[in-house]
Amino acid sequence: MRGTFVWFIGLLAISLQAQNLSTNVPLSISNTRQTNVLREPSTPFDLEYELSQDSIQWNQHQQLNVARLRELSIIFPQQVKSELGQIENQTVWKTTIRSKHAYKIALKFKSIALPQNSKLFLYDSNNLSEIWNYETKSEPLILKSVITRSFQNESITLEYNGPITDTFPVFELEGTVHFYKDRAGPGFGKSTPCEVNVACPEGIDWCNEDQSAVRIFIQSGHSYSYCSGSVVNNTAQDKTPYVLTAEHCGTMASDQDLNYWRFDFDYQSDHCISPSSEAEIHSQSIIGCQNIAWARRSGNTGSDFRLVKLKDTIPNEWNIYYSGWDATDYQTISGGGVSIHHPYGDIKKISTYSAPLLGCDANGQQTNQLYWETHWIETESGHGITEGGSSGSPIFNSQGYLVGTLATGSSYCDGTNENSPDFYGKFSKHWTSNGTLNNEQLKPWLDPLQTGTLKLDGISGQQNSECGSKTNYTELKVFPTPANQHLYIAHPNALELANSEIRIYDLSGRLVRMEQSSGTSSVRSVYIGDLKPTIYVLKISNSNWQAQKKFVILH
Repeated sequence: MRGTFVWFIGLLAISLQAQNLSTNVPLSISNTRQTNVLREPSTPFDLEYELSQDSIQWNQHQQLNVARLRELSIIFPQQVKSELGQIENQTVWKTTIRSKHAYKIALKFKSIALPQNSKLFLYDSNNLSEIWNYETKSEPLILKSVITRSFQNESITLEYNGPITDTFPVFELEGTVHFYKDRAGPGFGKSTPCEVNVACPEGIDWCNEDQSAVRIFIQSGHSYSYCSGSVVNNTAQDKTPYVLTAEHCGTMASDQDLNYWRFDFDYQSDHCISPSSEAEIHSQSIIGCQNIAWARRSGNTGSDFRLVKLKDTIPNEWNIYYSGWDATDYQTISGGGVSIHHPYGDIKKISTYSAPLLGCDANGQQTNQLYWETHWIETESGHGITEGGSSGSPIFNSQGYLVGTLATGSSYCDGTNENSPDFYGKFSKHWTSNGTLNNEQLKPWLDPLQTGTLKLDGISGQQNSECGSKTNYTELKVFPTPANQHLYIAHPNALELANSEIRIYDLSGRLVRMEQSSGTSSVRSVYIGDLKPTIYVLKISNSNWQAQKKFVILH
């Protein structure tokens, strides 16, 4: 593992946010009479110092920093009343904020309160193809603890357009989030080219697990970093918004910092080929969380996990999946599986393993069994690995249960070096092995009913879960398993089955069989006698629904 927001219309919850590309144009763009004041942070940015501190932090098994807060205070309207103007019977205020030598910048607000029928725009004056805005209609908007989407430039323009009244917006800017310019460029499109998008065939059987993975933008003091995590289920199955990640993601973060952590859901491509622009991604975000439980990796102790609870519930319409988990204390796990993550803060990727997970310490030795050692394989669409930003991501076994979180590793694209595995803290060790206090264990939080269960299935945010745009049909029958010469698929509606496409994939994501279902029977037979004995994934779909099932072949 080498080391954008849509703003809801109306009165919002304090930290629930999503991302929206504006179809409106700020009034000042077509009118040159409006004053534009340039503002810059007063403190210089010392890149060499930041990189040296990052190196120390990285060697202490903490997250990889990608950005730094540079303080710049703007309190609206008190500090800027003299800059207010009028265009087309609207109050207009505009300022450009520059953070010299930044690769990208974002803005950090302590709070934003907009009156009804007003807009607050963010855009790059040199590139007007992407204009983002907070917008209200008949109700005001109130937000606290806001970090905006980033712009790939060293400057960003902030502009307010609103009705001419005595009611002004009230907001407090705290500074710029300065992404280091001479790094490889964290975020969209910056992971290694061998990575595999979850929309590729390798993700065909992992739709639910995909919908649980989340990108985390972490504030630790004045530093920022990316990590990955997953939404997890609990025995009450009440959709408590728990996110599991690694402890080293945010080791130095204070409780105040946690108010600014941003969780990006569905930050991914809809296609196997990555989009050319971040504007093509329609993600949602929640800002703010609280620490629930954690355990640090220190020498040969600690399984490196962190459980946080989001400050807002996750809307059901987002259709997020609450992952199931297996806390059984295995020494090995066979059958293959995947990890789903955001390498270097990029869109969601999937990495595939086929060899058994082996229990070990975080260095691959047998001194303890706190971690899983895994090696990634090359698949149809690439050679998924992990990178900085993948930390905290879930690893799933062949049955779709979460069994670990990424702590460290050294994987790279060609995968020829067998001495470059990744290591995941065992979920079974997160359970009760790090201490006796509730904040050192997962068990009190993920088994609040004290059922004693060690294995729990996941649940979807909506009653009828969706993978992409199709309903995930769960009543399809696939038998027998293990199968020998023929696999049988049963659907109560013969017409639905007749108009379906059948695909069979091996665990590496390679398509091994594809055919069109036809006839009038509600049971379809597929010949599999020529396929070698192992685990396969069946996907069957038509224009309305899809189903995915694992099955085993034994000859």
